[in-house]
Amino acid sequence: MRLTLRVVLATVLPFLLVLAIVGVLFQQRIAAERETLAWNDEQVRSLIAERLRDEREALATAGAIMSGSRETARAVESRDLDVLREWGSLFLSSSVSRVIFVGSDGSVLFRTSDPYRFSDSAAEWTPVAEAQAGEALRGFYRLDGAVVLADVRSVLRYGEIPVGVVITAVDLDQSFLRNLVERTDVSITLTVDGETYRSSETTRAVRREVVVPLQSSQGSLPGEAKITFYRSPEIDALARLRTRLLVLVGVLLLVVAAVLTWTINRYLVPYTVLVSELLRVVGGETPREAVGDRFGRVFSDRHHEVTIIASTVADYLATIDRNMTELERLSTTDQLTGLFNRRSMEQTLGVEVGRAERYGEQGAVLIADIDHFKTINDNLGHPEGDRVLREAAHILTDTIRSTDAVARWGGEEFLILLPRVDADGAEATAHKIRTAFEDAQLVPAGIGAGGEPVGTLSIGVASYRSGTTVDTVIREADANLYRAKQQGRNRVVSSISDS
Repeated sequence: MRLTLRVVLATVLPFLLVLAIVGVLFQQRIAAERETLAWNDEQVRSLIAERLRDEREALATAGAIMSGSRETARAVESRDLDVLREWGSLFLSSSVSRVIFVGSDGSVLFRTSDPYRFSDSAAEWTPVAEAQAGEALRGFYRLDGAVVLADVRSVLRYGEIPVGVVITAVDLDQSFLRNLVERTDVSITLTVDGETYRSSETTRAVRREVVVPLQSSQGSLPGEAKITFYRSPEIDALARLRTRLLVLVGVLLLVVAAVLTWTINRYLVPYTVLVSELLRVVGGETPREAVGDRFGRVFSDRHHEVTIIASTVADYLATIDRNMTELERLSTTDQLTGLFNRRSMEQTLGVEVGRAERYGEQGAVLIADIDHFKTINDNLGHPEGDRVLREAAHILTDTIRSTDAVARWGGEEFLILLPRVDADGAEATAHKIRTAFEDAQLVPAGIGAGGEPVGTLSIGVASYRSGTTVDTVIREADANLYRAKQQGRNRVVSSISDS
Protein backbone atom coordinates (compact mmCIF):
# COMPACT_ATOMS: atom_id res chain seq x y z
CA MET A 1 0.00 0.00 0.00
CA ARG A 2 2.85 2.33 0.82
CA LEU A 3 4.41 1.57 -2.55
CA THR A 4 1.10 2.23 -4.29
CA LEU A 5 0.75 5.53 -2.47
CA ARG A 6 4.32 6.50 -3.29
CA VAL A 7 3.86 5.71 -6.98
CA VAL A 8 0.50 7.46 -7.11
CA LEU A 9 1.99 10.53 -5.47
CA ALA A 10 5.01 10.41 -7.75
CA THR A 11 2.68 10.42 -10.74
CA VAL A 12 0.18 12.98 -9.52
CA LEU A 13 2.62 15.57 -8.22
CA PRO A 14 4.05 16.38 -11.68
CA PHE A 15 0.50 16.92 -12.92
CA LEU A 16 -0.11 19.24 -10.00
CA LEU A 17 3.02 21.14 -10.94
CA VAL A 18 1.79 21.48 -14.53
CA LEU A 19 -1.55 22.66 -13.16
CA ALA A 20 0.21 25.24 -10.98
CA ILE A 21 2.25 26.47 -13.94
CA VAL A 22 -0.90 26.87 -16.02
CA GLY A 23 -2.63 28.65 -13.13
CA VAL A 24 0.32 31.00 -12.63
CA LEU A 25 0.48 31.77 -16.36
CA PHE A 26 -3.21 32.57 -16.41
CA GLN A 27 -2.94 34.66 -13.25
CA GLN A 28 -0.02 36.61 -14.68
CA ARG A 29 -1.98 37.24 -17.84
CA ILE A 30 -5.04 38.38 -15.90
CA ALA A 31 -2.84 40.61 -13.69
CA ALA A 32 -1.28 42.17 -16.80
CA GLU A 33 -4.74 42.81 -18.24
CA ARG A 34 -5.82 44.45 -15.01
CA GLU A 35 -2.73 46.67 -14.96
CA THR A 36 -3.53 47.72 -18.52
CA LEU A 37 -7.12 48.46 -17.48
CA ALA A 38 -5.93 50.54 -14.53
CA TRP A 39 -3.65 52.56 -16.83
CA ASN A 40 -6.47 52.99 -19.34
CA ASP A 41 -8.82 54.08 -16.54
CA GLU A 42 -6.43 56.87 -15.55
CA GLN A 43 -6.06 57.95 -19.18
CA VAL A 44 -9.85 58.06 -19.59
CA ARG A 45 -10.23 60.04 -16.38
CA SER A 46 -7.64 62.57 -17.59
CA LEU A 47 -9.32 62.73 -21.01
CA ILE A 48 -12.73 63.51 -19.49
CA ALA A 49 -11.21 66.19 -17.27
CA GLU A 50 -9.49 67.73 -20.29
CA ARG A 51 -12.72 67.70 -22.31
CA LEU A 52 -14.59 69.39 -19.44
CA ARG A 53 -11.86 72.04 -19.32
CA ASP A 54 -12.23 72.49 -23.08
CA GLU A 55 -15.98 72.99 -22.69
CA ARG A 56 -15.38 75.64 -20.05
CA GLU A 57 -12.76 77.36 -22.20
CA ALA A 58 -15.17 77.39 -25.16
CA LEU A 59 -17.77 79.14 -23.00
CA ALA A 60 -15.16 81.57 -21.69
CA THR A 61 -13.88 82.36 -25.17
CA ALA A 62 -17.37 83.11 -26.49
CA GLY A 63 -18.18 85.18 -23.43
CA ALA A 64 -14.92 87.15 -23.63
CA ILE A 65 -15.50 88.03 -27.28
CA MET A 66 -19.04 89.27 -26.67
CA SER A 67 -18.20 91.09 -23.43
CA GLY A 68 -15.35 92.99 -25.07
CA SER A 69 -17.18 93.88 -28.30
CA ARG A 70 -18.04 97.55 -28.73
CA GLU A 71 -21.03 96.62 -30.87
CA THR A 72 -22.34 94.33 -28.14
CA ALA A 73 -21.79 97.00 -25.49
CA ARG A 74 -23.73 99.57 -27.53
CA ALA A 75 -26.53 97.06 -28.19
CA VAL A 76 -26.83 96.20 -24.47
CA GLU A 77 -26.79 99.84 -23.49
CA SER A 78 -29.38 100.82 -26.15
CA ARG A 79 -31.35 97.55 -25.76
CA ASP A 80 -31.02 96.80 -29.48
CA LEU A 81 -32.58 93.30 -29.62
CA ASP A 82 -31.77 92.75 -33.30
CA VAL A 83 -28.04 93.16 -32.72
CA LEU A 84 -28.16 91.05 -29.54
CA ARG A 85 -30.06 88.32 -31.40
CA GLU A 86 -27.44 88.35 -34.17
CA TRP A 87 -24.53 88.13 -31.72
CA GLY A 88 -26.18 85.48 -29.55
CA SER A 89 -27.05 83.24 -32.51
CA LEU A 90 -23.52 83.62 -33.90
CA PHE A 91 -21.97 81.73 -30.98
CA LEU A 92 -24.48 78.89 -30.63
CA SER A 93 -22.72 75.53 -31.08
CA SER A 94 -22.34 72.13 -29.45
CA SER A 95 -20.36 73.89 -26.70
CA VAL A 96 -22.69 76.91 -26.30
CA SER A 97 -26.42 76.15 -26.16
CA ARG A 98 -27.59 79.34 -24.44
CA VAL A 99 -26.62 83.02 -24.65
CA ILE A 100 -28.34 85.54 -22.34
CA PHE A 101 -27.81 89.30 -22.24
CA VAL A 102 -28.75 91.14 -19.02
CA GLY A 103 -29.00 94.91 -18.74
CA SER A 104 -27.43 97.05 -16.04
CA ASP A 105 -30.76 97.13 -14.21
CA GLY A 106 -30.80 93.34 -13.91
CA SER A 107 -33.48 92.72 -16.53
CA VAL A 108 -33.08 90.15 -19.28
CA LEU A 109 -32.60 91.83 -22.66
CA PHE A 110 -32.39 88.73 -24.86
CA ARG A 111 -32.06 84.95 -24.50
CA THR A 112 -31.40 82.59 -27.43
CA SER A 113 -33.50 79.82 -25.83
CA ASP A 114 -36.64 82.02 -25.91
CA PRO A 115 -36.09 85.13 -28.06
CA TYR A 116 -39.57 86.54 -27.44
CA ARG A 117 -39.38 86.48 -23.64
CA PHE A 118 -37.43 89.40 -22.19
CA SER A 119 -37.59 92.23 -19.65
CA ASP A 120 -37.99 89.71 -16.79
CA SER A 121 -35.65 90.16 -13.85
CA ALA A 122 -32.35 88.26 -13.57
CA ALA A 123 -31.35 89.99 -10.36
CA GLU A 124 -32.03 86.85 -8.32
CA TRP A 125 -29.66 84.78 -10.42
CA THR A 126 -26.64 84.17 -8.21
CA PRO A 127 -23.81 85.05 -10.63
CA VAL A 128 -25.39 88.18 -12.18
CA ALA A 129 -24.79 90.53 -9.25
CA GLU A 130 -21.15 89.47 -8.88
CA ALA A 131 -20.59 89.75 -12.62
CA GLN A 132 -22.03 93.28 -12.59
CA ALA A 133 -19.37 94.10 -10.03
CA GLY A 134 -16.72 93.21 -12.59
CA GLU A 135 -15.95 89.58 -11.73
CA ALA A 136 -15.85 86.84 -14.40
CA LEU A 137 -17.49 83.69 -13.04
CA ARG A 138 -17.43 80.18 -14.38
CA GLY A 139 -19.26 77.20 -12.93
CA PHE A 140 -22.58 75.44 -12.49
CA TYR A 141 -25.59 77.71 -11.94
CA ARG A 142 -29.37 77.53 -12.04
CA LEU A 143 -30.53 79.87 -14.79
CA ASP A 144 -34.04 80.03 -16.24
CA GLY A 145 -35.01 77.07 -14.06
CA ALA A 146 -32.30 74.79 -15.48
CA VAL A 147 -28.88 73.80 -14.15
CA VAL A 148 -26.21 74.75 -16.70
CA LEU A 149 -22.46 75.09 -17.00
CA ALA A 150 -22.02 78.81 -17.57
CA ASP A 151 -19.52 81.63 -18.02
CA VAL A 152 -20.83 84.93 -16.65
CA ARG A 153 -19.03 88.25 -17.16
CA SER A 154 -19.65 91.98 -17.53
CA VAL A 155 -20.22 93.63 -20.90
CA LEU A 156 -17.75 96.52 -20.90
CA ARG A 157 -18.01 99.76 -22.78
CA TYR A 158 -14.59 101.06 -23.82
CA GLY A 159 -13.18 97.94 -22.15
CA GLU A 160 -13.76 99.19 -18.61
CA ILE A 161 -17.28 100.54 -17.95
CA PRO A 162 -19.84 97.78 -17.11
CA VAL A 163 -23.11 98.23 -18.99
CA GLY A 164 -24.61 94.78 -18.52
CA VAL A 165 -23.87 91.06 -18.30
CA VAL A 166 -23.45 88.33 -20.91
CA ILE A 167 -24.00 84.68 -19.99
CA THR A 168 -22.77 81.83 -22.21
CA ALA A 169 -23.97 78.41 -21.06
CA VAL A 170 -24.37 74.81 -22.11
CA ASP A 171 -27.21 72.56 -20.90
CA LEU A 172 -26.29 69.46 -18.92
CA ASP A 173 -28.15 67.21 -21.34
CA GLN A 174 -27.26 63.75 -22.65
CA SER A 175 -25.55 65.20 -25.72
CA PHE A 176 -23.18 67.27 -23.56
CA LEU A 177 -22.32 64.28 -21.36
CA ARG A 178 -21.85 61.97 -24.34
CA ASN A 179 -19.33 64.41 -25.77
CA LEU A 180 -17.34 64.11 -22.54
CA VAL A 181 -17.12 60.29 -22.83
CA GLU A 182 -17.03 60.00 -26.62
CA ARG A 183 -14.87 57.08 -27.89
CA THR A 184 -14.41 55.67 -24.37
CA ASP A 185 -15.99 52.62 -22.77
CA VAL A 186 -17.30 54.48 -19.71
CA SER A 187 -20.34 56.47 -18.68
CA ILE A 188 -20.49 59.66 -16.62
CA THR A 189 -23.05 60.93 -14.13
CA LEU A 190 -23.10 64.56 -13.00
CA THR A 191 -24.83 65.44 -9.76
CA VAL A 192 -25.30 69.20 -9.35
CA ASP A 193 -27.42 70.80 -6.64
CA GLY A 194 -29.15 67.47 -6.00
CA GLU A 195 -30.07 66.88 -9.66
CA THR A 196 -28.56 63.96 -11.59
CA TYR A 197 -27.61 63.88 -15.28
CA ARG A 198 -26.41 60.68 -16.98
CA SER A 199 -24.66 60.14 -20.31
CA SER A 200 -26.43 56.79 -20.82
CA GLU A 201 -28.55 54.11 -19.19
CA THR A 202 -27.06 50.60 -19.24
CA THR A 203 -27.32 47.28 -17.43
CA ARG A 204 -23.68 46.33 -17.97
CA ALA A 205 -21.73 44.98 -15.01
CA VAL A 206 -19.83 47.75 -13.20
CA ARG A 207 -16.13 47.23 -12.46
CA ARG A 208 -15.45 50.43 -10.51
CA GLU A 209 -16.73 53.96 -10.00
CA VAL A 210 -14.63 57.09 -9.46
CA VAL A 211 -16.19 60.21 -7.92
CA VAL A 212 -14.51 63.53 -8.70
CA PRO A 213 -15.62 66.90 -7.17
CA LEU A 214 -16.46 69.58 -9.75
CA GLN A 215 -14.23 72.64 -9.44
CA SER A 216 -16.00 75.94 -10.11
CA SER A 217 -15.95 79.62 -9.17
CA GLN A 218 -17.02 80.69 -5.71
CA GLY A 219 -20.78 80.78 -5.39
CA SER A 220 -21.50 78.15 -8.02
CA LEU A 221 -23.67 75.14 -7.28
CA PRO A 222 -21.96 72.18 -5.55
CA GLY A 223 -21.53 69.07 -7.65
CA GLU A 224 -19.58 65.96 -8.44
CA ALA A 225 -18.87 63.74 -11.43
CA LYS A 226 -19.07 59.96 -11.15
CA ILE A 227 -17.18 58.01 -13.85
CA THR A 228 -18.37 54.41 -14.22
CA PHE A 229 -15.97 51.79 -15.61
CA TYR A 230 -17.40 48.48 -16.81
CA ARG A 231 -16.13 44.94 -16.53
CA SER A 232 -13.73 43.73 -19.22
CA PRO A 233 -15.08 40.80 -21.30
CA GLU A 234 -11.50 39.71 -22.02
CA ILE A 235 -10.58 39.34 -18.34
CA ASP A 236 -13.85 37.56 -17.56
CA ALA A 237 -13.25 35.14 -20.44
CA LEU A 238 -9.70 34.43 -19.22
CA ALA A 239 -10.95 33.80 -15.68
CA ARG A 240 -13.67 31.42 -16.92
CA LEU A 241 -11.18 29.56 -19.10
CA ARG A 242 -8.75 29.28 -16.19
CA THR A 243 -11.46 27.80 -13.98
CA ARG A 244 -12.48 25.29 -16.62
CA LEU A 245 -8.91 24.22 -17.22
CA LEU A 246 -8.31 23.81 -13.49
CA VAL A 247 -11.44 21.68 -13.15
CA LEU A 248 -10.46 19.65 -16.21
CA VAL A 249 -6.97 19.02 -14.86
CA GLY A 250 -8.32 18.20 -11.40
CA VAL A 251 -10.70 15.61 -12.85
CA LEU A 252 -7.90 14.16 -14.94
CA LEU A 253 -5.69 13.85 -11.85
CA LEU A 254 -8.39 11.95 -9.97
CA VAL A 255 -8.84 9.55 -12.87
CA VAL A 256 -5.12 8.92 -13.20
CA ALA A 257 -4.77 8.32 -9.44
CA ALA A 258 -7.64 5.80 -9.44
CA VAL A 259 -6.25 3.91 -12.42
CA LEU A 260 -2.79 3.76 -10.87
CA THR A 261 -4.10 2.47 -7.55
CA TRP A 262 -5.96 -0.36 -9.30
CA THR A 263 -3.20 -1.46 -11.67
CA ILE A 264 0.03 -0.69 -9.79
CA ASN A 265 1.06 -4.31 -9.15
CA ARG A 266 0.75 -5.32 -12.79
CA TYR A 267 2.16 -2.16 -14.39
CA LEU A 268 4.75 -0.92 -11.88
CA VAL A 269 7.62 -0.68 -14.33
CA PRO A 270 5.66 1.05 -17.12
CA TYR A 271 4.25 3.53 -14.64
CA THR A 272 7.72 4.18 -13.23
CA VAL A 273 8.86 4.97 -16.72
CA LEU A 274 5.84 7.22 -17.21
CA VAL A 275 6.65 9.12 -14.00
CA SER A 276 10.24 9.45 -15.10
CA GLU A 277 9.20 10.83 -18.48
CA LEU A 278 6.80 13.26 -16.89
CA LEU A 279 9.57 14.50 -14.62
CA ARG A 280 11.68 15.03 -17.71
CA VAL A 281 8.90 17.18 -19.14
CA VAL A 282 8.47 19.16 -15.96
CA GLY A 283 12.22 19.53 -15.63
CA GLY A 284 12.51 20.83 -19.16
CA GLU A 285 14.61 17.96 -20.51
CA THR A 286 11.81 17.10 -22.90
CA PRO A 287 10.30 20.19 -24.56
CA ARG A 288 6.51 20.28 -24.35
CA GLU A 289 6.20 20.33 -28.12
CA ALA A 290 8.25 17.08 -28.30
CA VAL A 291 6.21 15.18 -25.69
CA GLY A 292 4.02 13.41 -28.25
CA ASP A 293 6.94 12.02 -30.29
CA ARG A 294 8.91 10.92 -27.25
CA PHE A 295 5.95 9.22 -25.58
CA GLY A 296 5.26 7.44 -28.86
CA ARG A 297 8.77 5.98 -28.83
CA VAL A 298 8.92 5.08 -25.13
CA PHE A 299 5.44 3.56 -24.89
CA SER A 300 5.18 1.48 -28.04
CA ASP A 301 2.55 -1.01 -26.87
CA ARG A 302 -0.63 0.52 -28.20
CA HIS A 303 -2.88 -1.75 -26.10
CA HIS A 304 -1.21 -0.94 -22.78
CA GLU A 305 -3.03 1.37 -20.41
CA VAL A 306 0.17 3.33 -19.79
CA THR A 307 0.39 4.11 -23.48
CA ILE A 308 -3.17 5.45 -23.46
CA ILE A 309 -2.45 7.65 -20.44
CA ALA A 310 0.79 8.91 -21.95
CA SER A 311 -1.04 9.77 -25.16
CA THR A 312 -3.73 11.58 -23.17
CA VAL A 313 -1.13 13.61 -21.30
CA ALA A 314 0.64 14.49 -24.54
CA ASP A 315 -2.66 15.54 -26.13
CA TYR A 316 -3.58 17.58 -23.07
CA LEU A 317 -0.25 19.42 -23.08
CA ALA A 318 -0.66 20.01 -26.81
CA THR A 319 -4.17 21.34 -26.13
CA ILE A 320 -2.77 23.72 -23.53
CA ASP A 321 -0.19 24.96 -26.04
CA ARG A 322 -2.87 25.41 -28.68
CA ASN A 323 -5.16 27.20 -26.22
CA MET A 324 -2.37 29.53 -25.12
CA THR A 325 -1.49 30.23 -28.75
CA GLU A 326 -5.13 30.88 -29.58
CA LEU A 327 -5.52 33.16 -26.56
CA GLU A 328 -2.47 35.10 -27.66
CA ARG A 329 -3.87 35.40 -31.16
CA LEU A 330 -7.30 36.50 -29.92
CA SER A 331 -5.75 39.13 -27.67
CA THR A 332 -3.84 40.73 -30.55
CA THR A 333 -6.11 40.17 -33.57
CA ASP A 334 -9.33 41.76 -34.83
CA GLN A 335 -11.73 38.86 -35.41
CA LEU A 336 -13.53 40.34 -38.43
CA THR A 337 -10.54 41.43 -40.54
CA GLY A 338 -7.71 39.30 -39.18
CA LEU A 339 -5.59 42.44 -38.70
CA PHE A 340 -3.89 43.53 -35.50
CA ASN A 341 -6.32 45.04 -33.03
CA ARG A 342 -5.88 48.48 -31.47
CA ARG A 343 -4.20 47.30 -28.29
CA SER A 344 -1.62 45.25 -30.20
CA MET A 345 -0.89 48.14 -32.56
CA GLU A 346 -0.47 50.55 -29.64
CA GLN A 347 2.22 48.24 -28.23
CA THR A 348 3.92 47.89 -31.62
CA LEU A 349 3.77 51.64 -32.21
CA GLY A 350 5.34 52.26 -28.81
CA VAL A 351 8.22 49.92 -29.67
CA GLU A 352 8.84 51.58 -33.07
CA VAL A 353 8.69 55.13 -31.69
CA GLY A 354 11.09 54.04 -28.95
CA ARG A 355 13.41 52.60 -31.61
CA ALA A 356 13.30 55.90 -33.51
CA GLU A 357 14.21 57.71 -30.28
CA ARG A 358 17.20 55.43 -29.58
CA TYR A 359 18.67 55.19 -33.06
CA GLY A 360 17.66 58.52 -34.58
CA GLU A 361 15.42 56.85 -37.15
CA GLN A 362 12.18 58.14 -38.59
CA GLY A 363 8.91 56.60 -39.64
CA ALA A 364 5.30 57.44 -40.29
CA VAL A 365 1.75 56.66 -39.21
CA LEU A 366 -1.25 56.66 -41.54
CA ILE A 367 -4.80 56.77 -40.18
CA ALA A 368 -7.28 55.78 -42.89
CA ASP A 369 -11.07 55.89 -42.80
CA ILE A 370 -13.52 54.36 -45.31
CA ASP A 371 -15.61 57.21 -46.72
CA HIS A 372 -19.34 57.19 -45.92
CA PHE A 373 -19.18 53.69 -44.47
CA LYS A 374 -22.54 54.25 -42.75
CA THR A 375 -24.09 54.67 -46.20
CA ILE A 376 -22.85 51.17 -47.11
CA ASN A 377 -24.44 49.67 -43.99
CA ASP A 378 -27.68 51.62 -44.43
CA ASN A 379 -28.12 50.90 -48.15
CA LEU A 380 -26.50 47.47 -48.58
CA GLY A 381 -26.77 45.95 -45.09
CA HIS A 382 -24.28 45.16 -42.35
CA PRO A 383 -23.10 41.86 -43.94
CA GLU A 384 -22.04 43.88 -46.97
CA GLY A 385 -20.32 46.36 -44.66
CA ASP A 386 -18.41 43.48 -43.05
CA ARG A 387 -17.38 42.29 -46.51
CA VAL A 388 -16.07 45.76 -47.35
CA LEU A 389 -14.02 45.80 -44.13
CA ARG A 390 -12.50 42.39 -44.92
CA GLU A 391 -11.65 43.38 -48.49
CA ALA A 392 -10.20 46.64 -47.18
CA ALA A 393 -7.94 44.62 -44.89
CA HIS A 394 -6.76 42.53 -47.86
CA ILE A 395 -6.01 45.62 -49.94
CA LEU A 396 -4.02 47.18 -47.12
CA THR A 397 -1.94 44.08 -46.40
CA ASP A 398 -1.28 43.55 -50.13
CA THR A 399 -0.22 47.19 -50.65
CA ILE A 400 2.19 47.80 -47.77
CA ARG A 401 5.69 46.38 -47.24
CA SER A 402 6.40 43.24 -45.26
CA THR A 403 8.10 45.39 -42.61
CA ASP A 404 5.02 47.60 -42.20
CA ALA A 405 2.06 46.84 -39.93
CA VAL A 406 -1.65 47.52 -40.23
CA ALA A 407 -4.40 47.37 -37.59
CA ARG A 408 -8.10 47.94 -37.39
CA TRP A 409 -8.09 51.09 -35.27
CA GLY A 410 -11.82 51.23 -34.64
CA GLY A 411 -15.02 50.87 -36.69
CA GLU A 412 -14.06 51.66 -40.28
CA GLU A 413 -10.70 53.22 -39.29
CA PHE A 414 -7.33 51.60 -39.94
CA LEU A 415 -3.86 52.55 -38.70
CA ILE A 416 -0.82 51.76 -40.88
CA LEU A 417 2.64 51.87 -39.28
CA LEU A 418 5.52 52.56 -41.67
CA PRO A 419 8.88 52.16 -39.85
CA ARG A 420 12.06 53.63 -41.29
CA VAL A 421 10.42 55.74 -44.00
CA ASP A 422 10.68 59.49 -44.62
CA ALA A 423 7.74 61.87 -45.05
CA ASP A 424 7.81 61.71 -48.85
CA GLY A 425 7.86 57.92 -48.81
CA ALA A 426 4.98 57.83 -46.34
CA GLU A 427 2.91 60.17 -48.48
CA ALA A 428 3.67 58.08 -51.58
CA THR A 429 2.54 54.93 -49.78
CA ALA A 430 -0.66 56.69 -48.68
CA HIS A 431 -1.40 57.69 -52.29
CA LYS A 432 -0.74 54.12 -53.39
CA ILE A 433 -3.20 52.78 -50.82
CA ARG A 434 -5.85 55.37 -51.69
CA THR A 435 -5.53 54.59 -55.41
CA ALA A 436 -5.81 50.86 -54.73
CA PHE A 437 -9.07 51.44 -52.87
CA GLU A 438 -10.41 53.68 -55.61
CA ASP A 439 -9.53 51.09 -58.29
CA ALA A 440 -11.02 48.23 -56.27
CA GLN A 441 -14.53 49.79 -56.33
CA LEU A 442 -15.60 48.02 -53.15
CA VAL A 443 -19.23 49.13 -53.52
CA PRO A 444 -21.49 49.78 -56.53
CA ALA A 445 -21.32 53.27 -57.97
CA GLY A 446 -24.13 55.73 -57.28
CA ILE A 447 -25.18 54.69 -53.77
CA GLY A 448 -23.94 57.96 -52.26
CA ALA A 449 -26.11 61.06 -52.21
CA GLY A 450 -25.09 63.82 -54.62
CA GLY A 451 -22.21 61.84 -56.09
CA GLU A 452 -20.32 61.74 -52.78
CA PRO A 453 -17.49 59.15 -52.66
CA VAL A 454 -18.56 55.95 -50.91
CA GLY A 455 -16.19 53.07 -50.15
CA THR A 456 -13.12 55.14 -50.99
CA LEU A 457 -10.41 56.01 -48.49
CA SER A 458 -9.41 59.24 -46.74
CA ILE A 459 -5.94 59.14 -45.18
CA GLY A 460 -4.13 61.34 -42.68
CA VAL A 461 -0.32 61.09 -42.67
CA ALA A 462 2.05 61.98 -39.82
CA SER A 463 5.79 61.38 -39.45
CA TYR A 464 7.69 60.61 -36.28
CA ARG A 465 11.34 60.84 -35.37
CA SER A 466 13.52 61.26 -32.32
CA GLY A 467 11.65 63.35 -29.76
CA THR A 468 8.17 62.45 -31.05
CA THR A 469 5.71 60.73 -28.70
CA VAL A 470 3.10 58.15 -29.64
CA ASP A 471 0.25 60.48 -28.66
CA THR A 472 1.70 63.30 -30.73
CA VAL A 473 2.00 61.31 -33.96
CA ILE A 474 -1.47 59.79 -33.54
CA ARG A 475 -3.06 63.19 -32.90
CA GLU A 476 -1.30 64.65 -35.94
CA ALA A 477 -2.40 61.79 -38.21
CA ASP A 478 -5.95 61.99 -36.85
CA ALA A 479 -6.03 65.76 -37.43
CA ASN A 480 -4.85 65.28 -41.01
CA LEU A 481 -7.53 62.62 -41.52
CA TYR A 482 -10.11 65.12 -40.31
CA ARG A 483 -8.78 67.64 -42.82
CA ALA A 484 -9.04 65.04 -45.59
CA LYS A 485 -12.70 64.51 -44.66
CA GLN A 486 -13.34 68.24 -44.58
CA GLN A 487 -11.73 68.70 -48.01
CA GLY A 488 -14.08 66.26 -49.72
CA ARG A 489 -12.85 62.73 -48.79
CA ASN A 490 -11.04 60.23 -51.06
CA ARG A 491 -7.77 62.04 -50.55
CA VAL A 492 -4.51 62.09 -48.63
CA VAL A 493 -3.54 64.92 -46.28
CA SER A 494 -0.12 65.06 -44.66
CA SER A 495 1.83 67.62 -42.71
CA ILE A 496 3.90 68.60 -45.76
CA SER A 497 1.23 68.82 -48.47
CA ASP A 498 -2.46 68.28 -49.22
CA SER A 499 -3.79 66.21 -52.11
